[in-house]
Amino acid sequence: MGMRKPIVITALTLLCSAILVANASSLVRNALLTENNVLLTGFMVLPTTTDQCRPFRIAFNITNNTAMPISSQRPFSGMTYTSQKTFSDFGYEAQPDRYMVGISLDGGKDGYPYRWGFRGSLAPGNSITITGLLTIIEKGSYTLTPALLRGGKPVAKPQIAAITVKVVECRPKSESAVPKPGKPLQSIINGRQLPNLVTPYMLGNTVLLPARPVFDALGANIVWTARSVIFQQPGITLEIFAGTQRALLNGIPIYLPVSAYVYGGVTYIPPRYVAPLFGAGVFWEPYPRTIRIFGPEYW
Repeated sequence: MGMRKPIVITALTLLCSAILVANASSLVRNALLTENNVLLTGFMVLPTTTDQCRPFRIAFNITNNTAMPISSQRPFSGMTYTSQKTFSDFGYEAQPDRYMVGISLDGGKDGYPYRWGFRGSLAPGNSITITGLLTIIEKGSYTLTPALLRGGKPVAKPQIAAITVKVVECRPKSESAVPKPGKPLQSIINGRQLPNLVTPYMLGNTVLLPARPVFDALGANIVWTARSVIFQQPGITLEIFAGTQRALLNGIPIYLPVSAYVYGGVTYIPPRYVAPLFGAGVFWEPYPRTIRIFGPEYW
């Protein structure tokens, strides 16, 4: 009776087995993810006509019809874009297997450069609404095409119809009132409170804050000229002329809804209208008197 040969398990055998198991797991996971699909089930843009100074409010709804939770990535719901600065301009990169929603202005040829994700994970059978803001600086008509993205690539051809919008010139409104000093308030930027209570100026219901602490906290470079103040970030240059609503955004003439003003050698700007041009969200809390500004890194 012959002797049985001993079974020799080599390191190569173990490595091959591990690769096969990993590949099998990946195939199963991909099958579960694509069997019933993650779907873009809703898309809305309001208003459909606005001017160069005000954003479009965009909402998407996605539904997870797979057997596994799905994840997303930054920037999250609420992020503000301008047509001059995109997902990659803010330093974001697509991550493998992460789901996002995106907007294209030319039918997808531009790669859906304005993108939003969701926090946490989306469980099987659940839906989530993702919102964002997009300010289009150039006048004209645009077709906003939505897409569901996975790893930066469209999952499938959109089943949701595109929406056509119109951007008109931002015309300055007459400012008969003069800004007046307001009551001190707290300014919190990216969760960090500015050292001292800030005394703002008020023009109607609009808060004007000193430009330097706001844009220092947002990481923007500030250049002062004899006629204007220039705020710079990669991809964005905003030049504001004090005492007028006129401004230049990447060299494109625009009008701010509220002017910037200079008092006591300090330039005051309306953060509600200026900060979103740099991807920041601005929120007002009347009690206590607090203005919160969240830069792109928050989203």
